[in-house]
Amino acid sequence: MWYKKNITMVYTKKIKEEFNNCKNKVELVEYVADKFQMNPVSIRSNWFSNHWAVPTYKQEKLIDLMQKYNKQKYKNQ
Repeated sequence: MWYKKNITMVYTKKIKEEFNNCKNKVELVEYVADKFQMNPVSIRSNWFSNHWAVPTYKQEKLIDLMQKYNKQKYKNQ
């Protein structure tokens, strides 16, 4: 279904934007890993590598977490 692919592409774009907005990517990866109770190495190599292979059912929550993290860290800039 074309609309599911478009939604996934929009989410992937937002994830990339939020990741690129973050200056301390190591800290962001650790924060996300803690919230999802996963290994930071897995997050970094699968979700934030060239593959951007974030499971569909976790994409919305990931975007929300990343936006909150970036707002909290960079609110005074």
